[in-house]
Amino acid sequence: MSDNVIQFRSIAEQKHYPKSLSDTAEKAMDTETQFGGGSGGGSSDVLGERVARLESDVEYIKRDVSEIKVDIREIKNELKEVRLDIHREANKYMVFTAGLIVGSMAIMATIFAYIK
Repeated sequence: MSDNVIQFRSIAEQKHYPKSLSDTAEKAMDTETQFGGGSGGGSSDVLGERVARLESDVEYIKRDVSEIKVDIREIKNELKEVRLDIHREANKYMVFTAGLIVGSMAIMATIFAYIK
């Protein structure tokens, strides 16, 4: 089985995300004041900055989603390995049990033959 360890980062550890909901609320309030309440009252430069920030955020989201997809693939592969290991172990025990039953029957037959 693979010795790879998957490490998950908390959202707060990722620098491009706010550390708390209060940070997000404060930024939203600052944005409303700075950009005229989000009603389209800002200049085209401000709108361009907002679009650029949104595009940057989308890039981070795309990167994170691609990392999650890789992690899911790794988890699926490890799960397949675990399933195969379980089947191998189960087969070993079935063979052992069958051998034990056959051996016990042979001993019993020998004992019965000796008793007669």
